[in-house]
Amino acid sequence: MIRKTILFLLLTACAMKGQTISLLALPDTNVTHTPNSLLGTSMGIAKSFEDTLQLCMVTFPNKFVYEAYPRNQLPPSVSFEDAHSMFRSCVIGFRDIGHEMAGPYLLESLVYHTNNRSRTLVSQRFNLILLDME
Repeated sequence: MIRKTILFLLLTACAMKGQTISLLALPDTNVTHTPNSLLGTSMGIAKSFEDTLQLCMVTFPNKFVYEAYPRNQLPPSVSFEDAHSMFRSCVIGFRDIGHEMAGPYLLESLVYHTNNRSRTLVSQRFNLILLDME
């Protein structure tokens, strides 16, 4: 519900300014990880270094929606992998997580393209698979 409200407000604000947002859905992908206190994994949506990340949202398997960028509202076991603004993409990282964190995650990235002054909302679903250490 929160996700739909935020997207509706975003689309409405852009429409009022005469701007359009292109929607792009990338194919689903699997991320396999072996939980360990020293190892982590990440999932993200890449962008061109010429573009600017404006919003990064994550929907967890329990359907809770968190803002990762510009305000990091993620729970403690998950982090927004920040970088210099030129290289900043919508990337979240996991470290020392339990099996309760397994499942499908939806990343949504709003990017501003400086070359043509347009915006693209990119979404991709990641299925986090956690393996037991043998």
